[in-house]
Amino acid sequence: MVAGCGLPDAEHASHYEVARAPSALGPWTRIDSVGRRDPRYFKNGKYVVEDFGSRLGEQFHYSVVSFDIEGNRSARTSVILNETNRLGSATTPSLGPVHVVPNPYFVRSGFQGANNPDARIGFYNLPPLCTIRVYSYSGQLVSTFEHSNGKDMEPWYQVTRNEQFLASGLYYFLVTTPDGRKTHGKFVVIH
Repeated sequence: MVAGCGLPDAEHASHYEVARAPSALGPWTRIDSVGRRDPRYFKNGKYVVEDFGSRLGEQFHYSVVSFDIEGNRSARTSVILNETNRLGSATTPSLGPVHVVPNPYFVRSGFQGANNPDARIGFYNLPPLCTIRVYSYSGQLVSTFEHSNGKDMEPWYQVTRNEQFLASGLYYFLVTTPDGRKTHGKFVVIH
């Protein structure tokens, strides 16, 4: 799984340190030290640092600290939030296996509110356009939503078509493309 971060190419820089943290306030963990025009990370005129130590669906803040040739250190800059995805975060051109993350989903507390990242279930490895349907164990339609965001992932905040939050249980999903191709799977929600 990959999360990435870009670096500026400043002429006065000796090297950069790239770090990640669960919050923009830290604590920061160094990923690597990157030399100026380091061939491991400098490609096509850009620096790209990939973090292979994160898991699919995890969100981290990434930052850069630059050092000049005299060893002076800059403030922490380029703080960005990035979500780990498959290599090459674009959509999957064909329909393959779709992964639900996290699975099982454990609810940590009671009501968490919509759009809370902790309340999100992600559907990964999606084609550019598709419809996702979620069904209960008994086969009742729980929710239907469209995927067209240009990424290989679609978040779902566990709100049913009746505007209720999902109960504990086993759920099935069906992904359908506009040309009729289908794939399916299951996931568990535990309160």
